[in-house]
Amino acid sequence: MKILILDDDVNILASMKRNLRRFDISLFSNPHEAIAALDSGTFAVALSDMQMPGLNGVDFLEHVKTVSPQTIRIMLTGYANLNNTMDAINKASVHRFLTKPFDINNLACVLEDALELYRQTSEQQTRTQEYLHQSMHDALTGLPNRTMLADRIEVAMHRCTRELTICALLFIDLNKFKPINDTFGHKVGDEVLCEVAHRLKNGLRSADTVARIGGDEFVILLQDIKEPQDAAALAEKLLRNMEKPIISSTGIECSVGASIGVTLFSNADVPAEAVIERADRLMYEAKKDGGKSRVITDL
Repeated sequence: MKILILDDDVNILASMKRNLRRFDISLFSNPHEAIAALDSGTFAVALSDMQMPGLNGVDFLEHVKTVSPQTIRIMLTGYANLNNTMDAINKASVHRFLTKPFDINNLACVLEDALELYRQTSEQQTRTQEYLHQSMHDALTGLPNRTMLADRIEVAMHRCTRELTICALLFIDLNKFKPINDTFGHKVGDEVLCEVAHRLKNGLRSADTVARIGGDEFVILLQDIKEPQDAAALAEKLLRNMEKPIISSTGIECSVGASIGVTLFSNADVPAEAVIERADRLMYEAKKDGGKSRVITDL
């Protein structure tokens, strides 16, 4: 983990270079060079002198807080009054203050503590991000789950209301998937689901969303539909693509079809779940056709 140190006293920097060799430190006497390094790299800790020509330490550490808020900030000062201290706390959220002259061993201990705090904070942020990702995505396919889909539908509804656009929702249920699980096992079934997810995602624009909301159920959110028939045409195209044979990693050839319900929406007057349920009902209408691949719409 890297440490950035800024001080206009070259003698202090030389002492730090000699005595802090066990740390990965970058030393600067020029604030603007330090800012350039900070903007192009990641530092766990930033230590700055309080008073320097051109830019004081408070302003520098405030910049650090803005561009790299996770970096632990330490102020080094030969003198400190209440105003300077309060500025450093309020503007830069300084973690520690060290006064000159300082003991190099004490500085080393402070840096070690700061690095440990950075490590713990980074690990906690990583765990939080992983939890949020898991809570919003399907574990098997990596697609958004029902929770994220509902959020995106709500956002799309408000955009429709604001910009007078139309969106479509496609509810997809696979046909002939259960026999694959029963005959070849869940490993092959999982591979089929992942391949279906891949084909659906590749058939969409970047602004659209495909989610897996159940065992073999997928939902697609199409934004900014030019013509209502465009949604039905895309559903038919996806249907044909899914009907192509899928070869498992063990060489087993599988075939699935799908029943698709397509509905349109253009405002935020109804909850997202109501739109999903409407598309679901249309899908079941398509499903009544004896397991044949089919698209039913309310266009």
